Amino acid sequence: MQEMTGWGFGKPHGQSWFGRAVLPGRAGGRASFHPVIAAALLLLSSLWPAEAAEPVRADPWQIIHFAREFGEAEVHRDGMNDPRITGEIDGQEYRIDFYGCRLGRDCQSILFSTRIAFEDEGAFGQEFAQEWNRRKLFGRAWATPARRGKAEMVLDHPVMLGEGVPETVFTAGFEQWRVALDEFTGEFARESAKRASAG
Repeated sequence: MQEMTGWGFGKPHGQSWFGRAVLPGRAGGRASFHPVIAAALLLLSSLWPAEAAEPVRADPWQIIHFAREFGEAEVHRDGMNDPRITGEIDGQEYRIDFYGCRLGRDCQSILFSTRIAFEDEGAFGQEFAQEWNRRKLFGRAWATPARRGKAEMVLDHPVMLGEGVPETVFTAGFEQWRVALDEFTGEFARESAKRASAG
């Protein structure tokens, strides 16, 4: 299992996860929620038949059922008393934070994320994140600042749910997260091994 650390701190309520801008030369040189994905979600929502199942909203007790289709998952509360789901897919831990909540309920969006701790004494983390973001549409990678040679590689992806989306759309999005998580951890492990052998 890849090591995931750093979950003790509160989530950054002061930041916007949608259309995030990144300075040139920094990891993650594009917005994390691509307009193509947003347009596809809106199109699929418009084709949703009236007799369809209940829409999927940013409700932890609804989303937990989808999470458990992919592996173990539990519902918790974060430091702001908002919902948080922690789970595991194929040995890799991840979490789902909830945003736009009112008194811990009626949330509007969610953020998938995972973290991998690694030793970083140079620019390896930022270089890996930049290359990932250049090639990948789903999931934004970035590296935390190194402290005493230790850093974390992060993959995250926001989803705006608002009044809800069709179950088929949300299931497809969750499957995309599973694939991105698998590719991200695999590529990072391989590049880390190459770096260690070269050093």
